[in-house]
Amino acid sequence: MRIVTILLFLILQSGDLLSQDGKGFSVTVEAKVQSTPNPAIILSWNKDDRAESYAVFRKDPTMHSWSDQAEWGNAIANLGKDDLTYTDENVTSGIAYEYQILKVCTPAGIKTLNLGVTDTVTSYFGSGYVLSGINVSPVLSRGTVILLIDSTMMMPLSAEIARLEQDLKKELWTVIKRSAPRATAFNPEAVTTTKEIIFSIIEKNPNELYSILLLGRIPVPYSGLMAPDGHSPDHVGAWPADVYYADFDGEWSDESINSSGASRVENKNVPGDGKFDKSQNDADIKYPVGRIDFYNLTSFAETELQLLKRYLDKNHAFRSGAIKPVYEATVDDNFGAYGEGFSGSAYRGFGGLVGKDNIVANREFLDSTITTMFSYGCGAGSYTSCAGVGGIAEFSKRPITSIFTMIFGSYFGDWDSKDNVMRSVVASRGTVLTTGWAARPHWFFHPMGLGKPIGEVLLGAQNNTQQYMPSIYVTNRYPGGVYYQVAPRGTHIALIGDPTLRMTSNMPIETPKNIGVTSTVSAQIDWESVPNANGYLVYKSSSEAGPFEALTPSPITETTFNDIKANWKQDVVYQVRAVMLRETKSGSFYEVSAPNTSEKINVSVDENTAQEFRIACSPQPMSYSGIIQFVAPHAVQAEISIHSMDGRLMKALLKARIESGGHSLMVPAQELPIGMYMVRMIMDGKSITTPLIISR
Repeated sequence: MRIVTILLFLILQSGDLLSQDGKGFSVTVEAKVQSTPNPAIILSWNKDDRAESYAVFRKDPTMHSWSDQAEWGNAIANLGKDDLTYTDENVTSGIAYEYQILKVCTPAGIKTLNLGVTDTVTSYFGSGYVLSGINVSPVLSRGTVILLIDSTMMMPLSAEIARLEQDLKKELWTVIKRSAPRATAFNPEAVTTTKEIIFSIIEKNPNELYSILLLGRIPVPYSGLMAPDGHSPDHVGAWPADVYYADFDGEWSDESINSSGASRVENKNVPGDGKFDKSQNDADIKYPVGRIDFYNLTSFAETELQLLKRYLDKNHAFRSGAIKPVYEATVDDNFGAYGEGFSGSAYRGFGGLVGKDNIVANREFLDSTITTMFSYGCGAGSYTSCAGVGGIAEFSKRPITSIFTMIFGSYFGDWDSKDNVMRSVVASRGTVLTTGWAARPHWFFHPMGLGKPIGEVLLGAQNNTQQYMPSIYVTNRYPGGVYYQVAPRGTHIALIGDPTLRMTSNMPIETPKNIGVTSTVSAQIDWESVPNANGYLVYKSSSEAGPFEALTPSPITETTFNDIKANWKQDVVYQVRAVMLRETKSGSFYEVSAPNTSEKINVSVDENTAQEFRIACSPQPMSYSGIIQFVAPHAVQAEISIHSMDGRLMKALLKARIESGGHSLMVPAQELPIGMYMVRMIMDGKSITTPLIISR
């Protein structure tokens, strides 16, 4: 497939193909799941009268080949134009699967496009995506948030920041908070200092999953020689590049670009000015960066500080369930007739989030009669307005009542400008918490359907070239297809708002009550049951502040847990979280509640017991997964295996030298038939056994 990267509008001649908006270049898909009688994922999508065929692809969502379609492999199904569903029965409960549906459409009449030479379009592709699974296992830890705060806002926002930290910890994030310099004008030295602050954290634990949240007027990096909105020469140059703060593998030089024709002084880029050269990410981005920055929004009656407070209040209200949006999406497309199908970012991704029939195209972006989970608006733009959607006059005074938004138009994707559209939308009254400049390139929102944060969507936009497909044209000259994508992997791609937010953040689960801890032979944690909970997770730390280690890799159904790894005279704090099953238009998955945290205790297990070899299985019984806890009082050669009750070896789990202390092993319970087994541990020539029960 030929890749064509274009910084100007695609010239399509003749009307019918132009008359389609992003919906025509999309497959709006949702998924239903069933566990019985056999596990299955049922995909369904809306009919397109121009479609000639559909092809369904599937891949492991953890595997990426951003530059091509290699991970998708061959289609798992090739379907006719009237086939609007596909049932995948080759699935396993507890595992997530990512699907791509491609449709081939024939334009009405003769259509041509001009890429230097006029060429006839014979067909075009549309695409859709969904991340699905049946009872997908809960996330045990979401990673670490690096919370960088404008040094002048640390004290005025101290109460709101403390509340945000608590909200993040409740949602399984660890928080590292740092002060960063404030820079109202471009300041390359402050940019470097800020990057060094971030690096000093990441280098200590480079394998951690980090998200970076910039709060206040954190210095703005600039990079590139670009105008992804197509406006030349007045908008060609460096654009804001927050991705710089997340990239420790790519090259960031300031040597080759020499461009001073842009109208806005910040876009001018010459060697040695502190603005970087590259326009595209040359390394995959691993850490999402989100910015909450309301500096220079002069049309608002509120001060910058008041706008930041309001945003943090909105953020907390959503996370605590006080804001209750309906699961619908608004699409306010004021372009429509462009070959890129700008609003395709909405139609491709929103189906699995709100349902394929809950995307409303005849509702205005500023309609405040309903609070929706998602919205998309696009139109001809300026720095302060988006035609047909709204501008600074509206955004500074009227509420915008959706949570996750996308907005696209000329100029305002360069978001570090006075009264900028993107930052104004997020600063507005109402409920908006995030926005992105989605169309050049397209964003793919489908991961949020299984509880992923918006930051994961950002990473997809920043890394993708061909793994996820926007508009594709098949022509006489290019029978293999012309892949139409503007500014893929661009350094300008950014998220305004909090990257840790999920669409299910606003549905808090009841927290277990009355946690208690006693210690004799082991530390025993007890708590009260939560109505309708599917199970519980237990965590441990040496401090109330964390970080907390998960003791249970999968939910247990009992309201008690024995921590045999607790060390004699060790100070410990335990947390218990309830687990409940979520069901969305993508599938079903488990999520956890905020924790109930025990008081710190000093473990008082018998000293002699603490010096013994110990082993135990949890939970009992197990269904698909569990753990074996074992303790060695000194370094020793260890063997652990699972046997049937008549002595046959079923699974060898460990044969290695281990250090003294407590250890855990995952039990592949899903591979064992229902029944009773014996787990055998051999250490120092001693054989110790403990029962294991598998029940489903």
